Amino acid sequence: MCALVGAAAFVSTTERAPLFAGVFTWELAHPQLVLLVVLVAVAIAVRYVRFDRLVPGARMSPRDARAGVPADPAGQ
Repeated sequence: MCALVGAAAFVSTTERAPLFAGVFTWELAHPQLVLLVVLVAVAIAVRYVRFDRLVPGARMSPRDARAGVPADPAGQ
């Protein structure tokens, strides 16, 4: 189960499509139906966690660069 959750998180991050990631991961493994809800929830949560705001010095996304959002939380 942990591997499926990790796979959904990975696909959600790389493809930038959280609903697709949850359903796709569930479809590949054919686990219980209740796990579909968990996979979609994790994929949505991981997609919207902003890595560049959590780690100072991380690369900014092009959208944040256009908006002028600083790469680290302190704004330095």
